[in-house]
Amino acid sequence: MAAETADAVVVGGGITGASIAFHLAARGLKRVVLCERDALCSGATGKTAAFVQVVETSWPEARITLASLRYYLHWDEIVGHGSCGFEQKGYLRVGTSDQEAKARLHAELLRSWGVDVDILDQAGVAELAPYLDTSDVAFGIYQAVAGNASATEAAEGFVRRAEQLGARLHARTPVRGIEVTGGRVSGVRTDRGIIAAPVVVLAAAGWNLDLLKEVGVRPPVALARTQLAQFAWPDVPSSATFVNVSDQIHGSYFTWDGVGRRFIAGLSADHRQAVDDLDHFDESGDDSYGERAGERLVARLPAAAAARRGPGWAGPVTLTPDRAMIVDRHPELTGLHYIAGCNGRGFKGAPALGRAVAEWVVDGAPRTVDLRPFSAERFTHGGPFERDLEYSTASAEFDVLLSRTRPA
Repeated sequence: MAAETADAVVVGGGITGASIAFHLAARGLKRVVLCERDALCSGATGKTAAFVQVVETSWPEARITLASLRYYLHWDEIVGHGSCGFEQKGYLRVGTSDQEAKARLHAELLRSWGVDVDILDQAGVAELAPYLDTSDVAFGIYQAVAGNASATEAAEGFVRRAEQLGARLHARTPVRGIEVTGGRVSGVRTDRGIIAAPVVVLAAAGWNLDLLKEVGVRPPVALARTQLAQFAWPDVPSSATFVNVSDQIHGSYFTWDGVGRRFIAGLSADHRQAVDDLDHFDESGDDSYGERAGERLVARLPAAAAARRGPGWAGPVTLTPDRAMIVDRHPELTGLHYIAGCNGRGFKGAPALGRAVAEWVVDGAPRTVDLRPFSAERFTHGGPFERDLEYSTASAEFDVLLSRTRPA
């Protein structure tokens, strides 16, 4: 039986892989195949809170998320299929007086990049969100044009539009290896057989690592488990509105899901746990995590004490030493591109990232955004992302977790 053939194979059916497949098809590749080991969004994408905001601390990251915001705001015009489910709720980051100086510099920098944000004092935060306890708040950075999208709807929309353009989805088709012929990629090995293709794009998050290792690439990426908790509040009308909050004082964040009449809440990155085996990943939430998330939710929004905690969930994330993603191609094999280490922030930037990768593949260079700052070479040539404007404090446990990103 002859091998299936394609112009390009994309590995990973999350939001990033779906975006890449759509953009490759939109740029004229007639035979794009998207391989997903399980169902669409069965990995990290399906577990995210799907925040869409542009409060970044580096210009390369801000540029990607700014370009992606346009997709979420104008989905019908740009993608033309389905819906991304975007709801504009606004995004508010609050902190203490010790953090305020850096926060004000951060806000000024964001505005210089074209991000429309306001810096609020304590009274301004209280006026914006009177339901919050602001007694310990010194400032707030507020982005009005921000909110949440539906991770599953967005990925589905990208994939279905790609199929209309001629792409093929192979769900429940794990990719087991990369085919190489004469110094270039020639396809992938799957449980269905070989798919021959001159281009392969790996966008399968942590599942990329074994495939990359097979072809001699070991990016500095660690696997981690992150969680979200949920708190049902059926007495509140579904039409109620609450701003998305990132609480730099309590180390937590939360968003209101009106359809489910619930808050979805999480703890800062400090509370992620190391993972060694993705094939036996525990997707259930821990009671202790849910309790802590609930305590911090109520500390910032006292009325949420009436909400009832339900079962939480967990998803896998990939981490890099400087907490910025890696977007690169194989240093020797022609035709192999990969994305690694999105640090739990891949959803909001996936639309523009997918377009830039497709431009790289089809046109020879990305034009939508400059991907050079995201090269893996930055870790060996002295150019990791600087985080001088970070004003949250990472725990010693998180430092230990990040240490796992460094090659042995």
